[in-house]
Order: sequence, then C-alpha cells, then structure tokens
Amino acid sequence: MNPNENTLNMNPNAAADNAHQGIDQAANKAETVVDRMAQNAHAAVDKVAAKVAPAMDQVKSSAAGANEALRAKAEELGEMQSEWTECCRDYIRERPLTAIGIAVLAGMLLSRWGR
Repeated sequence: MNPNENTLNMNPNAAADNAHQGIDQAANKAETVVDRMAQNAHAAVDKVAAKVAPAMDQVKSSAAGANEALRAKAEELGEMQSEWTECCRDYIRERPLTAIGIAVLAGMLLSRWGR
C-alpha cells in the first residue's frame, strides 16, 4: 500500500497528529543540528581569537611606538619652525632694505614663472 493512500484514508485528526509528529521530529533534529553548528562556530571563533590576540597586541605596541615617534618629530619640527621664524625676523630687523629687495626679487621671479 502506498503511504500517501494510507494518509488519505485516515481521519483528519489522525492525519493532523501524524503531521504534527513529523514536524516535531524534524524540528528536534534541526535544533540538534543547529546547536552542534553553533558550538562548532563558537569553537572556531575562539581558536581564531586565540591566534589573532598576540598579533593584535604586537600591532598595538607598534602603533603606540609610531605614535610616540610622530609626536616627538612634530614637536621637533615646531621648535625648528620657531627658530627659523625668529632667525628671519632678526635678519629683517638687521637688514630691512636687503629684505625688501629679496622680497621684490622673489615676487618678480614668481610672477614670471606663473605666466
């Protein structure tokens, strides 16, 4: 006898009960599979995290060192700028006509290059 015929010959309540049982069994199997997949995914993430953590620490350490070096260089450049600015001011105070001549000459050169 064909299983479909067997289901067709059942009364509606029995067919519904069979359908519910089948759905419950499928749901239980799916739940088990999903739980197992979730556990495997957690384990994989934990393994990756364990391998990545030392590399991340090294990157953080390198970045902190680079940040400190950049700050030191920026401070050094700021001091250099102050020294050059003061040097230029002193030169202009000591030789105002020469400074004006240099400025005019620089302006003329820039205007010719701009054409």
